[in-house]
Amino acid sequence: MVIPEKEDVMHAKYSPAIEEHLNCCFVLTSALYFRMVAVDPKGRDPRFAAWSGALHDVARDLAGLSEGKSQSDFCTQQIHDGLNDILHSLRDIAELAKKEGTLPLRDEVLSYLANLEARIAK
Repeated sequence: MVIPEKEDVMHAKYSPAIEEHLNCCFVLTSALYFRMVAVDPKGRDPRFAAWSGALHDVARDLAGLSEGKSQSDFCTQQIHDGLNDILHSLRDIAELAKKEGTLPLRDEVLSYLANLEARIAK
């Protein structure tokens, strides 16, 4: 049995079902990685240090599996669309926080929105 080089695996075309699962796993892995960083920002818990390194590597590898270099134009459009979705979501969260009277949360979310918009515009 010949095991393909990682480079070959990363450029394969997958079924929509596999792509969906790869993307979902990537999102979950990335979210968990950043939650762990938020829980232990100074890296004092040795369990989190080992787990966050593993999650970081898996997220990077999953992104490579689901994207591949041959889809760079499509990937760019996906990233652009995703950024717009995030901007809309941040606006929605800020509006909901305002309606519920949670103004400190609204202000915090609006600062994230402004920061992201400024960086995207560069």
